[in-house]
Amino acid sequence: MEKFRDQHIIDSIRRRDDVAFKYLQVKFQDSIRLMVSEMGGSPEDAKDVFSEGLIALICLVDREDFVLNCKLGTLVYALCKKTWKQHLEKQVAVRNYHVRKIDSSPDWDFTEETDQQLYQEIFWECFKQLEEVCQEILEGY
Repeated sequence: MEKFRDQHIIDSIRRRDDVAFKYLQVKFQDSIRLMVSEMGGSPEDAKDVFSEGLIALICLVDREDFVLNCKLGTLVYALCKKTWKQHLEKQVAVRNYHVRKIDSSPDWDFTEETDQQLYQEIFWECFKQLEEVCQEILEGY
């Protein structure tokens, strides 16, 4: 019975039915808020993570080869957790960048070019962590 219900929701997501998204919000947003707060995030962070998780879910279910092989709640939670972990990794990368910039010796020529290279390295490291579908969407821009 649960699989049918989950499949019905997946079909509704594919049709962009608002009822499916409202159901997901009511059903799963509290658990995502709890997960994010337990990992040091704010309620606003949790809203952002949940929204990004739903975007990832939409990208996933829109694939022709998508097959739901777990409970929908498990999938939503996993997507949101991955999104939050990526957000935390980006924060660490930015903090490390600032520490390196502050700790650099005065004789080190930290030019704009070097600065730009570091930003590009951070960007590509984060970009590689995105799912392939998300990478393709961003490469389209």
